Amino acid sequence: MLAVAQLPAEIEGIGTVGGLSGLVSAGPIGSEREFLVVSDGRTRRMLYRLTIDLRKTEAGDYALDASIDRPIEMDCAPTDSEAIVGVTPGAFGPLEILVGFERPPSVIGFPIEDLDEGTRELAGAPAFTIPPDVADGVRHNRGVEAMAWLDPARDWGSTRPGASHTLWVMMEAALESDGPEATAERGTLCRVLEFKERAAGPSRQYFYETEPAPRGFASTKTYNSVGEMCGLGAWRVLVLERGASIPAGWHAELFVCDGTTETREGLAFPVLVKRRVRDLREAGLPVMGNLEGMAVGATVAALTGDETEEGRVLVMVSDDNFGKDGQVGSQVVVCRLTGGR
Repeated sequence: MLAVAQLPAEIEGIGTVGGLSGLVSAGPIGSEREFLVVSDGRTRRMLYRLTIDLRKTEAGDYALDASIDRPIEMDCAPTDSEAIVGVTPGAFGPLEILVGFERPPSVIGFPIEDLDEGTRELAGAPAFTIPPDVADGVRHNRGVEAMAWLDPARDWGSTRPGASHTLWVMMEAALESDGPEATAERGTLCRVLEFKERAAGPSRQYFYETEPAPRGFASTKTYNSVGEMCGLGAWRVLVLERGASIPAGWHAELFVCDGTTETREGLAFPVLVKRRVRDLREAGLPVMGNLEGMAVGATVAALTGDETEEGRVLVMVSDDNFGKDGQVGSQVVVCRLTGGR
């Protein structure tokens, strides 16, 4: 963990900004300090620009400033946007972003080749087909939660011969037909859809099993589910699990999957094998919000101007649920991501 910043709930010139739930590097349409972030508001489908300024202090530690601007309304039928990825030009067509929505479970494509500072609305269209049994079987508020774009051109230690562009879409928790949500005894089986062709159904399906829910006071509800994932090159996927309990509060852990699976008796699809990377409290984040958005950005060296710095930044944002559960404003967390295996 390098640094943390707090975004206010009210931003001058924009108004209330909250529900930040999906994050992607602005890539070819912005600077290395810029990200696109979606809000899961139920009435307006909003996209914003998040800009970070990470720097080293004279004491040798890190300081972070973060700001939100450039509100853009997404014009499409589904609501409750939860995830966003940037698609490589030529993979499925023009440069675009794909946004995952919960109501109903959908993946909508938004062309961004002509995006400029004056853009205030983007028109989208369905990009991939969510199977009816998945769309109809999601629990309330547990639909499309995370997406990962696997790109062979991004060699972050996971290139494989013959790898192709792939989109992974994951539900937040188990479908009604796949089992219960996470309990203190066992995790929940989240359905993962793998897409390789535009406007088509999934080429494969998997299960991803979360950790059990944390234990809390007997009279209170605790939970653990998938908050986000992002692609690391051609095949590896970094997964953020998060949840809450009383009195401990919010928690978050990172895991990595490399496409290895195991077969379990009685399950219709293979289960992805995962490896624990880090508990964010152990990484130095003792107080955290409801972390839901996550993206890999530029190198730490590029952002700080210090060529001796290793790794890339891993940026996370929290969903403050527009203040409904006591959170005020959105947390921005920057970590260092290293290692090629």
